[in-house]
Amino acid sequence: MHYIFDLDHTVIAEEKRKMMEEKKELLTIFMEACAEATVEASKLIRFGSETFYNANTLEVQVGDLLCMIDLLHEHGLINNLELEMHKRNKRMEIVNQ
Repeated sequence: MHYIFDLDHTVIAEEKRKMMEEKKELLTIFMEACAEATVEASKLIRFGSETFYNANTLEVQVGDLLCMIDLLHEHGLINNLELEMHKRNKRMEIVNQ
């Protein structure tokens, strides 16, 4: 939406408020997805991965996380170039342990 304003900035303030609410919602869902993936990883450590259910459930949670990462990028909360750089750095850190 594009609006032209002279003195009244009410619409701009409302749009900004809506954008902030959307970002807060995305971040909250992202945090929940992280927590759910953490729980599933913990279950795999505790109970093993002998069953299809355990491995499949982790895949579902990781899929949710990947979706949230895409949405965070689409809404300008993360930068893909920075993300790729940090991914490479983390991989090098783990491989070189």
